[in-house]
Amino acid sequence: MEMGSRLNDMVFDDQSPIRGKITRSVFLGSEYVYFIQLGNREIRMQVNALDVMQNNKVEEGQEVGLRFLQPRYYEARKEENDESA
Repeated sequence: MEMGSRLNDMVFDDQSPIRGKITRSVFLGSEYVYFIQLGNREIRMQVNALDVMQNNKVEEGQEVGLRFLQPRYYEARKEENDESA
């Protein structure tokens, strides 16, 4: 199974056991886009700029906890080069 989530259906949560590292942040006026290293994948997260101003802004290189608000689960896709499938 694989999990997917919308960019704005993720929140920072210090209590979460799911930990990632901020690799890049981009301010786009009304929102921040964060790129987060999560295991061997990089995911993207979108946060409203007002929410960032009201809470602590995270910095590149910082470890963060993540919570997924409405995760969706899918059957894992088999890679064409995956001979074990």
